[in-house]
Amino acid sequence: MYSWCATLGPIGYLLAPDSLATLATIPVVFWLQTLLGNQWEYFFFWLALFVVGLHIVTYSAHEFKRVDDAAEIVLDEFLACIFLFWGVPLTTVSVITGFILFRFFDSFTITTIRRHKNLVNAWEIMFDDLIAAMIVNLILRFMFIQ
Repeated sequence: MYSWCATLGPIGYLLAPDSLATLATIPVVFWLQTLLGNQWEYFFFWLALFVVGLHIVTYSAHEFKRVDDAAEIVLDEFLACIFLFWGVPLTTVSVITGFILFRFFDSFTITTIRRHKNLVNAWEIMFDDLIAAMIVNLILRFMFIQ
């Protein structure tokens, strides 16, 4: 059950799972912004999901023993993508920009993000994606919020 959630079902086993997980999250973001009209409700809902996600990734990481951050685990991208659109108006341009920037920062992680390697368990898996999402969120807020 944990590994199914951590891999978002079959997505973690497909080609380019990080990008596919990010793409699969975009409809969820639209739905959440519609359901939770207030950006603080959205944030606290994300925070609850993140805490549950830490628990799921902690237990599922034991099944993928060959690497510290198994490529199959894409729940971190899912949760980071939800965060990166927090408080950002969803338009075609903002979503495409957010997707491209997030994939860039997540794939080509800058040195300061990589310094987290002394963290343990789920934090190690989820931290670089969360930092990338925070950076992209700030960029999107700057670009799309007047």
